[in-house]
Amino acid sequence: YCYKSPVKPPCGKKRDAILPHRETRHHRRGQPLHFMTDSPGSLLPQPFTSLIGRDREIEEICALLRSTSGSLLTLVGPAGVGKTRLAIAVAHAIAPEFAHGVVFVDLAPLTDASQVLPTIARTLGSTDSEHAPIQLASYLSERSVLLVIDSFEQVVDAGPALNACLAGARVLITSQK
Repeated sequence: YCYKSPVKPPCGKKRDAILPHRETRHHRRGQPLHFMTDSPGSLLPQPFTSLIGRDREIEEICALLRSTSGSLLTLVGPAGVGKTRLAIAVAHAIAPEFAHGVVFVDLAPLTDASQVLPTIARTLGSTDSEHAPIQLASYLSERSVLLVIDSFEQVVDAGPALNACLAGARVLITSQK
C-alpha cells in the first residue's frame, strides 16, 4: 500500500471549520472529560492513485453500511489483497451520507488490545484516554459518523469492548482474521 495520511479539508473549508475547538463535558461522576469535537469532518487518508475495477465491491459495501441490519462490517482477507485501499475508497464514496464525518483509525502500531479504545478516542480528538469507553459511547450515540478501523487482526481481543461502545454507529473494519 502506498498512501499519504494528512487530513485534507473539503474544498474551500479551513481546518478550523472542520475541527472546531474541544469542549468539556461531565459524565455521571462529575469528572470533567475533555471531549471530542462536535464534528470531526472526514479524517481519511488520500490515496496516491485511483482504485480500478472495484466499483461493484464499493457499491455492495456501501449498501451494507446503509442497511439497518447491522452496524459493523469487517473486510477480511490475507495481507496485501487491498482491504485497506478498498475500505478507504468506500469511506470516500459514502462520506457525504454521514453528517459528522468519516474517521480512519490505523491500529497497525498496536499490539495491546487495551489501547484500542483510547486510540480511537484520540483519533476523534479526546485528550482523556482514561475515560475512552464512556467518551466513545456518548460520542457515537449522538452523531452520524462512520469509523474505518484498519488492521484489527492484531487486537481482536478488543472486539467486545469496541462493540459495547458502538451505540448504533457504523463501523468498517479491516482484518486478516
